[in-house]
Amino acid sequence: MRSCQGMLTCVGVGDVCNKKKNLVVAVSAEGWFHLFDLTSPSKHLDALGHHELPTADDPKLAFKQHIPANTKVILISDIDGDGKSELVIGYTDRVVRAFRWEDSSESSDSLSGQLVLLKKWLLEGQVDSLSVNPDSDGSPEMMVSQPGCGYAILLCTWKKEQQPPTEMIDRSASSREGPVRDVILHQTSGRIHNKNVSTHLIGTIGRGKYKFYSR
Repeated sequence: MRSCQGMLTCVGVGDVCNKKKNLVVAVSAEGWFHLFDLTSPSKHLDALGHHELPTADDPKLAFKQHIPANTKVILISDIDGDGKSELVIGYTDRVVRAFRWEDSSESSDSLSGQLVLLKKWLLEGQVDSLSVNPDSDGSPEMMVSQPGCGYAILLCTWKKEQQPPTEMIDRSASSREGPVRDVILHQTSGRIHNKNVSTHLIGTIGRGKYKFYSR
């Protein structure tokens, strides 16, 4: 994509703006966040009833914003269970940040808004991959893999901050006990000390509805 500024390190596709439309997300190492809408402006349908995709020269930059640099991996998913997608970015300096798109216009089609930082997590090791998996109660659980067969669960602590004020009285006593824990580390193997072993998580794997029979 010639419209991108800087060296691209992360590319993804998803409904990052929560407009029920997938957009192409491209982030550079220098911290430039780009959004591309590949929907054909003419809305023409092909013979199969699908929207015609633009040619290689047609994609135009729909939005650009500068965010912290040194990006490594990205994930577009609902990580806090509110039904809306968040943008999660892993960085080369052992940091993971979660962003949410905030509209500045009431129009459902306009890309007028900006990314707003929700949370910053600091990890003990480098970030290898990001994944979202269902918890025991079905709620999404944010996980990040780390070198040496290790992984960590990242807690979305902003959900507690958005709870009704009636619960703040009950939480006041516990809040005095210490800061909220937002990273839970897990070690799955004795090879955790070998930082040269790269680890990647693949989540949300389940049985399909089709059965395969061997002859």
